[in-house]
Amino acid sequence: RSLRVSTEDRLWRTSPSPLRTEDRAFVDFRNTALYAPVPYLPHAIVIAAARRMGCPPLILFYLARCAGLAAALVLSYLAIRITPIGKRTLLLLALTPMALRQMSLVTVDTVTNSASFLLLALCLRLGRAPEASPGGPGALALASLGVSLSKIAYAPLSLLTLLPRVGHEGSRRPRGMVALAGIGLAVLGIGLWLWLVRDLYAAQRIAPDADPGRQLALIAANPVWYVGVLLSDLGRNGPTYLWHALGYAGAGWPALAWPHLAVLIVVAL
Repeated sequence: RSLRVSTEDRLWRTSPSPLRTEDRAFVDFRNTALYAPVPYLPHAIVIAAARRMGCPPLILFYLARCAGLAAALVLSYLAIRITPIGKRTLLLLALTPMALRQMSLVTVDTVTNSASFLLLALCLRLGRAPEASPGGPGALALASLGVSLSKIAYAPLSLLTLLPRVGHEGSRRPRGMVALAGIGLAVLGIGLWLWLVRDLYAAQRIAPDADPGRQLALIAANPVWYVGVLLSDLGRNGPTYLWHALGYAGAGWPALAWPHLAVLIVVAL
Protein backbone atom coordinates (compact mmCIF):
# COMPACT_ATOMS: atom_id res chain seq x y z
CA ARG A 1 0.00 0.00 0.00
CA SER A 2 2.82 2.43 0.84
CA LEU A 3 4.45 1.69 -2.53
CA ARG A 4 1.18 2.41 -4.33
CA VAL A 5 0.70 5.72 -2.47
CA SER A 6 4.25 6.85 -3.21
CA THR A 7 3.81 5.97 -6.90
CA GLU A 8 0.56 7.91 -7.10
CA ASP A 9 2.17 10.85 -5.32
CA ARG A 10 5.09 10.83 -7.79
CA LEU A 11 2.74 10.72 -10.77
CA TRP A 12 0.71 13.59 -9.34
CA ARG A 13 3.82 15.71 -8.87
CA THR A 14 5.12 15.09 -12.40
CA SER A 15 1.79 15.42 -14.20
CA PRO A 16 1.14 18.73 -15.97
CA SER A 17 -1.05 21.16 -14.04
CA PRO A 18 -3.15 23.99 -15.47
CA LEU A 19 -1.96 27.56 -15.36
CA ARG A 20 -2.72 29.05 -11.93
CA THR A 21 -4.02 32.43 -13.07
CA GLU A 22 -4.70 33.56 -9.51
CA ASP A 23 -1.04 33.10 -8.51
CA ARG A 24 0.47 36.32 -9.83
CA ALA A 25 3.68 38.24 -9.30
CA PHE A 26 5.10 41.45 -10.76
CA VAL A 27 7.63 40.95 -13.56
CA ASP A 28 9.81 43.78 -14.83
CA PHE A 29 9.44 43.93 -18.61
CA ARG A 30 11.16 47.32 -18.93
CA ASN A 31 11.05 48.62 -22.50
CA THR A 32 9.50 45.43 -23.89
CA ALA A 33 6.19 46.67 -22.45
CA LEU A 34 6.34 49.56 -24.94
CA TYR A 35 5.54 47.25 -27.86
CA ALA A 36 1.99 47.35 -29.21
CA PRO A 37 0.01 44.08 -28.98
CA VAL A 38 -0.20 43.70 -32.78
CA PRO A 39 2.82 41.35 -33.25
CA TYR A 40 1.67 39.17 -30.35
CA LEU A 41 -1.85 38.56 -31.69
CA PRO A 42 -1.19 35.02 -33.10
CA HIS A 43 0.44 33.93 -29.85
CA ALA A 44 -2.22 35.55 -27.64
CA ILE A 45 -5.16 34.04 -29.53
CA VAL A 46 -3.79 30.51 -29.27
CA ILE A 47 -2.85 30.94 -25.60
CA ALA A 48 -6.34 32.25 -24.79
CA ALA A 49 -7.97 29.26 -26.50
CA ALA A 50 -5.61 26.73 -24.89
CA ARG A 51 -6.12 28.22 -21.42
CA ARG A 52 -9.82 27.52 -21.71
CA MET A 53 -8.93 23.87 -22.25
CA GLY A 54 -6.78 23.84 -19.10
CA CYS A 55 -3.44 23.36 -20.85
CA PRO A 56 -0.35 23.57 -18.61
CA PRO A 57 2.14 26.45 -18.98
CA LEU A 58 4.71 24.47 -20.98
CA ILE A 59 2.08 23.43 -23.52
CA LEU A 60 0.88 27.04 -23.74
CA PHE A 61 4.44 28.13 -24.48
CA TYR A 62 4.97 25.66 -27.31
CA LEU A 63 1.51 26.29 -28.77
CA ALA A 64 2.38 30.00 -28.86
CA ARG A 65 5.61 29.20 -30.71
CA CYS A 66 3.68 27.10 -33.23
CA ALA A 67 1.12 29.89 -33.71
CA GLY A 68 3.86 32.43 -34.37
CA LEU A 69 5.56 30.10 -36.83
CA ALA A 70 2.29 29.49 -38.68
CA ALA A 71 1.57 33.23 -38.91
CA ALA A 72 5.11 33.96 -40.15
CA LEU A 73 4.94 31.22 -42.78
CA VAL A 74 1.56 32.44 -44.05
CA LEU A 75 2.70 36.07 -44.29
CA SER A 76 5.99 35.09 -45.96
CA TYR A 77 4.15 32.81 -48.42
CA LEU A 78 1.74 35.62 -49.33
CA ALA A 79 4.65 38.02 -49.83
CA ILE A 80 6.47 35.61 -52.18
CA ARG A 81 3.26 34.88 -54.06
CA ILE A 82 2.24 38.55 -54.41
CA THR A 83 5.54 40.18 -55.37
CA PRO A 84 5.90 40.56 -59.15
CA ILE A 85 9.73 40.53 -59.01
CA GLY A 86 12.42 39.05 -56.80
CA LYS A 87 10.54 35.98 -55.63
CA ARG A 88 13.69 33.91 -55.18
CA THR A 89 15.47 36.75 -53.42
CA LEU A 90 12.58 37.12 -50.98
CA LEU A 91 12.58 33.38 -50.42
CA LEU A 92 16.31 33.37 -49.60
CA LEU A 93 15.89 36.30 -47.21
CA ALA A 94 13.08 34.46 -45.42
CA LEU A 95 15.34 31.41 -45.16
CA THR A 96 18.29 33.18 -43.50
CA PRO A 97 19.23 31.51 -40.20
CA MET A 98 18.11 34.40 -38.01
CA ALA A 99 14.79 34.79 -39.85
CA LEU A 100 14.02 31.09 -39.38
CA ARG A 101 14.99 31.24 -35.72
CA GLN A 102 12.82 34.28 -35.01
CA MET A 103 9.84 32.70 -36.77
CA SER A 104 9.48 30.07 -34.07
CA LEU A 105 9.95 32.25 -30.98
CA VAL A 106 7.43 34.16 -28.89
CA THR A 107 8.76 37.56 -29.92
CA VAL A 108 7.72 40.63 -31.89
CA ASP A 109 10.14 39.68 -34.66
CA THR A 110 8.00 36.68 -35.61
CA VAL A 111 5.27 38.83 -37.14
CA THR A 112 7.34 41.96 -37.80
CA ASN A 113 9.82 40.34 -40.20
CA SER A 114 7.24 38.50 -42.28
CA ALA A 115 4.84 41.48 -42.28
CA SER A 116 7.71 43.62 -43.60
CA PHE A 117 8.16 41.16 -46.47
CA LEU A 118 4.43 41.42 -47.21
CA LEU A 119 4.50 45.24 -47.14
CA LEU A 120 7.40 45.27 -49.62
CA ALA A 121 5.60 42.79 -51.88
CA LEU A 122 2.39 44.86 -51.85
CA CYS A 123 4.32 48.03 -52.74
CA LEU A 124 6.07 46.28 -55.63
CA ARG A 125 2.84 44.77 -56.93
CA LEU A 126 0.97 48.06 -56.78
CA GLY A 127 3.85 49.73 -58.61
CA ARG A 128 4.29 47.08 -61.30
CA ALA A 129 0.78 45.71 -61.81
CA PRO A 130 -1.88 47.92 -60.15
CA GLU A 131 -4.67 46.45 -62.28
CA ALA A 132 -3.94 42.99 -60.82
CA SER A 133 -4.60 44.10 -57.24
CA PRO A 134 -8.05 45.73 -56.91
CA GLY A 135 -7.85 45.64 -53.12
CA GLY A 136 -4.17 46.54 -53.11
CA PRO A 137 -4.36 50.09 -51.71
CA GLY A 138 -6.36 49.04 -48.66
CA ALA A 139 -4.16 46.01 -48.00
CA LEU A 140 -1.04 48.15 -48.41
CA ALA A 141 -2.31 50.75 -45.93
CA LEU A 142 -3.17 48.06 -43.38
CA ALA A 143 0.21 46.37 -43.85
CA SER A 144 1.95 49.71 -43.34
CA LEU A 145 0.00 50.27 -40.11
CA GLY A 146 0.67 46.71 -38.90
CA VAL A 147 4.43 46.89 -39.51
CA SER A 148 4.70 50.30 -37.84
CA LEU A 149 2.82 49.13 -34.75
CA SER A 150 4.79 45.88 -34.60
CA LYS A 151 8.08 47.76 -34.24
CA ILE A 152 8.27 51.53 -34.32
CA ALA A 153 11.83 51.37 -35.68
CA TYR A 154 10.38 49.77 -38.83
CA ALA A 155 7.93 52.65 -39.43
CA PRO A 156 10.11 54.16 -42.21
CA LEU A 157 9.20 51.10 -44.30
CA SER A 158 5.85 52.83 -44.85
CA LEU A 159 7.77 55.18 -47.18
CA LEU A 160 7.93 52.24 -49.61
CA THR A 161 4.41 53.28 -50.59
CA LEU A 162 6.11 56.13 -52.48
CA LEU A 163 7.73 53.70 -54.94
CA PRO A 164 6.85 54.97 -58.44
CA ARG A 165 4.62 53.03 -60.75
CA VAL A 166 6.44 51.53 -63.71
CA GLY A 167 4.92 52.10 -67.13
CA HIS A 168 1.73 53.73 -65.84
CA GLU A 169 1.64 57.38 -66.86
CA GLY A 170 -1.10 59.62 -65.55
CA SER A 171 -1.55 57.63 -62.34
CA ARG A 172 0.41 59.85 -59.97
CA ARG A 173 -2.61 61.24 -58.16
CA PRO A 174 -4.12 57.87 -57.14
CA ARG A 175 -0.64 56.66 -56.24
CA GLY A 176 -0.17 59.75 -54.08
CA MET A 177 -3.44 59.04 -52.27
CA VAL A 178 -2.35 55.48 -51.56
CA ALA A 179 1.02 56.66 -50.22
CA LEU A 180 -0.69 59.31 -48.10
CA ALA A 181 -3.06 56.72 -46.65
CA GLY A 182 -0.26 54.26 -45.87
CA ILE A 183 2.09 56.80 -44.30
CA GLY A 184 -0.76 58.64 -42.56
CA LEU A 185 -2.12 55.47 -40.95
CA ALA A 186 1.37 54.52 -39.78
CA VAL A 187 2.01 57.93 -38.23
CA LEU A 188 -1.44 58.06 -36.66
CA GLY A 189 -1.14 54.57 -35.21
CA ILE A 190 2.33 55.20 -33.77
CA GLY A 191 1.27 58.55 -32.33
CA LEU A 192 -1.76 57.04 -30.62
CA TRP A 193 0.24 54.14 -29.18
CA LEU A 194 3.06 56.39 -27.92
CA TRP A 195 0.46 58.53 -26.22
CA LEU A 196 -1.04 55.48 -24.52
CA VAL A 197 2.37 54.30 -23.20
CA ARG A 198 3.76 57.77 -22.48
CA ASP A 199 4.31 56.92 -18.79
CA LEU A 200 5.79 53.43 -19.26
CA TYR A 201 9.36 54.25 -20.24
CA ALA A 202 12.06 52.80 -17.99
CA ALA A 203 15.83 52.78 -18.50
CA GLN A 204 17.34 49.44 -19.54
CA ARG A 205 19.33 47.42 -17.03
CA ILE A 206 22.51 47.77 -19.09
CA ALA A 207 22.36 51.56 -18.78
CA PRO A 208 20.19 52.48 -15.77
CA ASP A 209 21.70 55.99 -15.61
CA ALA A 210 21.21 56.78 -19.31
CA ASP A 211 19.63 60.16 -20.05
CA PRO A 212 18.42 60.34 -23.69
CA GLY A 213 17.86 64.08 -23.42
CA ARG A 214 21.44 64.80 -22.37
CA GLN A 215 22.77 62.37 -24.98
CA LEU A 216 20.91 64.17 -27.78
CA ALA A 217 22.14 67.53 -26.49
CA LEU A 218 25.74 66.26 -26.49
CA ILE A 219 25.41 64.99 -30.06
CA ALA A 220 23.82 68.24 -31.24
CA ALA A 221 26.61 70.28 -29.62
CA ASN A 222 29.40 68.09 -31.02
CA PRO A 223 28.26 66.68 -34.39
CA VAL A 224 31.75 66.33 -35.87
CA TRP A 225 32.99 64.47 -32.79
CA TYR A 226 29.96 62.17 -32.93
CA VAL A 227 30.57 61.33 -36.61
CA GLY A 228 34.13 60.40 -35.61
CA VAL A 229 32.76 58.13 -32.88
CA LEU A 230 30.49 56.38 -35.40
CA LEU A 231 33.28 55.91 -37.94
CA SER A 232 35.60 54.57 -35.24
CA ASP A 233 32.94 52.11 -34.13
CA LEU A 234 32.34 50.94 -37.71
CA GLY A 235 36.05 50.44 -38.22
CA ARG A 236 36.28 48.36 -35.07
CA ASN A 237 33.01 46.40 -35.28
CA GLY A 238 32.08 46.61 -38.98
CA PRO A 239 32.67 42.91 -39.78
CA THR A 240 30.58 41.90 -36.76
CA TYR A 241 27.70 44.15 -37.86
CA LEU A 242 27.85 42.66 -41.36
CA TRP A 243 27.86 39.16 -39.89
CA HIS A 244 24.72 39.95 -37.89
CA ALA A 245 23.09 41.65 -40.87
CA LEU A 246 23.44 38.38 -42.78
CA GLY A 247 21.32 36.72 -40.11
CA TYR A 248 23.99 35.03 -38.02
CA ALA A 249 24.13 35.64 -34.26
CA GLY A 250 27.13 35.06 -32.01
CA ALA A 251 30.20 33.15 -33.07
CA GLY A 252 29.84 31.33 -36.35
CA TRP A 253 31.66 29.96 -39.33
CA PRO A 254 32.51 32.78 -41.82
CA ALA A 255 33.10 30.22 -44.58
CA LEU A 256 29.32 29.70 -44.56
CA ALA A 257 28.29 33.35 -44.37
CA TRP A 258 30.31 34.78 -47.25
CA PRO A 259 29.08 32.24 -49.85
CA HIS A 260 25.59 32.89 -48.46
CA LEU A 261 25.99 36.62 -49.11
CA ALA A 262 27.35 35.91 -52.60
CA VAL A 263 24.34 33.72 -53.42
CA LEU A 264 21.93 36.43 -52.22
CA ILE A 265 23.63 39.05 -54.40
CA VAL A 266 23.72 36.81 -57.49
CA VAL A 267 20.07 35.80 -57.13
CA ALA A 268 19.01 39.43 -56.56
CA LEU A 269 20.87 40.52 -59.70
